[in-house]
Amino acid sequence: MIEVREVSRIFFLAMALLAVFSLSANAAFIIDNSSYETNQGFAPDKFGQTIVAPQGSTTLDSLSFFLRASREVTPNDVGSFTIHIFAWSDLDKSVVGPSLFDSALETTNPARLGYREHRFDNLNISVEPFGKYIAYIDQVEFASVFTLTNRGTYSDGRFWATDRAITDTWGLDGDGAERNPEGRSMSFIAEFSTTEVVPEPASVAIWTIGALCMGFLASRKKKLFAIA
Repeated sequence: MIEVREVSRIFFLAMALLAVFSLSANAAFIIDNSSYETNQGFAPDKFGQTIVAPQGSTTLDSLSFFLRASREVTPNDVGSFTIHIFAWSDLDKSVVGPSLFDSALETTNPARLGYREHRFDNLNISVEPFGKYIAYIDQVEFASVFTLTNRGTYSDGRFWATDRAITDTWGLDGDGAERNPEGRSMSFIAEFSTTEVVPEPASVAIWTIGALCMGFLASRKKKLFAIA
């Protein structure tokens, strides 16, 4: 019986250590649509990009756009804007529900310095896998921001713009018209994640020890009952 008790203690110790060494790890899903063909400026006050959350993702962690000032009346002119993120309806061509993120005021590089990545980290926005969302730029000054764009490299979303209320129909132009035959998208990078319990290698070893202990314990008990 002493051996059985010793094996039992080893087993429960192994399980306790497993609880300590098991950890939550983030599996990353990265959409890199940062390639570009041209720069583009838009008259509408608001323009943005629809993005689909990848299968298995639960959180939008970060988002980047590539922007610069459109005007160069003076060498140091910049564009000012805020970023906003909403759920999106393709059926209504409009935002859905409350805002999921509203940035502080940002300023671009002057036009002479070229495009700069504007990265928004630690968003921690809960998303639905395959859910569609829009991240849009609200320009403080009319047509003051240029963005990099590309065609056909991201098929799950596209460029949208409006100068109406955000709950009205969006289009390529501010009047809500459909004028995007090339399927143009903004250049962007989006990082998603999902949280899973993943044992470290040490935990896998402990699982193995625990399984062997259980097997030995079951075998030992069987022998003791047979002797009895």
